[in-house]
Amino acid sequence: MNDTPAPLLPRSSFPDLKLATVTVSHGAYLPMWEANGAIYHISLHLADSVPQDQLLAWKEERARIDARLKDTMNPPLATEREILIDEMRAVYNERVEEFLNAGCGSCLLADARVAEAVRETLVYANGKRFALHAYAIMPNHLHVIVGGFGAAGQVRKQIEDWKSISAHRINKLLHREGSVWRRDEYTHIIRSREEYADQLSYVWHNPDAAGLTTGFLREKFV
Repeated sequence: MNDTPAPLLPRSSFPDLKLATVTVSHGAYLPMWEANGAIYHISLHLADSVPQDQLLAWKEERARIDARLKDTMNPPLATEREILIDEMRAVYNERVEEFLNAGCGSCLLADARVAEAVRETLVYANGKRFALHAYAIMPNHLHVIVGGFGAAGQVRKQIEDWKSISAHRINKLLHREGSVWRRDEYTHIIRSREEYADQLSYVWHNPDAAGLTTGFLREKFV
């Protein structure tokens, strides 16, 4: 496996992410898209960051949208299908963010020791398996801008590694047991330099938007 990360910003333009080059896998609430050479915005949420009844309502809405997607599986309607998926992801993430920024749940990540353990987990393989651009660790979730992955499946595997390693460290640190992270995560492929700038700004200013002066950790690598 090539461990050399891709440049933080492509020299000319972002990869031409045609639908045919994108692989899609399915999670509990959102589909996950991966594309070679892509830069991603990834958001991980603590297990109790959103009330279960709200998650159930969103899952039911996801089922209704999936039913619509089944009608757009033919090649002539591929673009419509892509638009529907993007729409679903945007609405879902916007709703989740409302709960996250309200500080729901145990907010384990507000503990400076826990945030540092997560930071160490994120940066451990930076420059080897991937290239970090920025992250913001919030009280009950975190945002990461990252690229440099190779074959399909590496993004999901890296997310699973981050979750597993950090959960073990957090539980040991706090002398607790049980789930730390939600099963699903938000992943978004960044398609242009303009969107990259917007996403980077969003991640960096997420603590400010939530009105936080303490209880967060952020860092830029660009």
